[in-house]
Amino acid sequence: MFLVNFLGAFFAAPYLFGHHLVFCSYADTIMPQFFFAVGFSMRLSWSRREASEGLNKTYFHAIQRSLALAVIAILWYGGAPYLPAGVTFEWESFKTIGVWGAIWKQLKVDWFQTLLHIAVASIWVLPVIRASAIRRAAYLALSILLHAVLNYVFYFDWHNGPQFRGIDGGPLGFLTWSVPLLVGTFAYDWVKQYQQGTITASGACGRMFAWSLLLCILGWGISCGTRWYDVEPDSESQSKPLPILASDPVLPAMSKLSRWWSNLTAGNWKEAIAEPPFVHPPHARDPNPNGNDKANRTVDNSSRYREWNYWMMSQQVGSPSYLLFSAGLSLAIYLLFFMVSDLGGWELGVFRTLGVNALIGYFLHSVVEGTVKSVMPRDIPLVGMWIGFGVFFLLCWMMLRSLEKKNIFLKL
Repeated sequence: MFLVNFLGAFFAAPYLFGHHLVFCSYADTIMPQFFFAVGFSMRLSWSRREASEGLNKTYFHAIQRSLALAVIAILWYGGAPYLPAGVTFEWESFKTIGVWGAIWKQLKVDWFQTLLHIAVASIWVLPVIRASAIRRAAYLALSILLHAVLNYVFYFDWHNGPQFRGIDGGPLGFLTWSVPLLVGTFAYDWVKQYQQGTITASGACGRMFAWSLLLCILGWGISCGTRWYDVEPDSESQSKPLPILASDPVLPAMSKLSRWWSNLTAGNWKEAIAEPPFVHPPHARDPNPNGNDKANRTVDNSSRYREWNYWMMSQQVGSPSYLLFSAGLSLAIYLLFFMVSDLGGWELGVFRTLGVNALIGYFLHSVVEGTVKSVMPRDIPLVGMWIGFGVFFLLCWMMLRSLEKKNIFLKL
């Protein structure tokens, strides 16, 4: 988070350190790891609290904690209402636009970022947080299905326009953000079974590895649906603007499916299989390119392009393909740390310092980042960019380390 949030806006930053909306970059894998960690910790704290306080108090505490986080998120992210040009936000204009007119932009764009998504997703999974692995897996699948249905009915079009595009899946993003969260609960189960001696270390590692691989492959496989939306403009379309969003983003027209199936059955894999994660589609149209991309962003109407759709890996859309893959990657990264730290006994203090005060670190890094970046031009050379990051990270670490030494922690 510290790395990609700071570097992503600079021209010299590695391409994968920015959010590009139409594929899964390295930067896009960071936020799902928060949800994975939340799911792991929810199962961990739940079992302890239920044993000491009882079931009702445990549920009440979980809801109270999530609501408190939601309030903090709304206060932190803020946001101003959308008003037409020349209109000021005064009582008369408020009476005209109404309550919904005053808050719809905040709901769509400003509020639903990491912290609010965590709060809402945590409440969403409460009905199954104590349930068996099979029931949690079924709930995960149900959440994805519900997300797809709602996007088909209305949500994809609303979330992607007009005037403002939502981010991180928007108000209904919790349905798919619950995927890495629930996968985190599975990881906790396997670690607990290892600690209790019901499975061996190799058994716990084997399960995590197998499921991480399965989830990554499943996410990539689902993302192949994005190839349904490849477009080869004809001579008539070259004379008019081409659409960015597909008119049928969830359930494609039969002509698109037939063309894709023909390529698949003919063994024309390059025209049927989606690009791997971390690889930008060669002809995808990015309606909101990341700021560090200085390349020409215009699209030649005579060239092939791909319409924006529900199946591509996209953090902006909160698509199932993206979150299934990212959940698998989060599990694989956790497995690495489990082997190195839990089994190998190796620790690095900087991770502990950041981890024990994660919420303060989240708020603090935004403030320090803004201050350091204010004296750094976006086109600063590569060496200057890394020096700036070093200063930024050192300042954050020093303040968090000072709080750690004084036993000052912020927990909800």
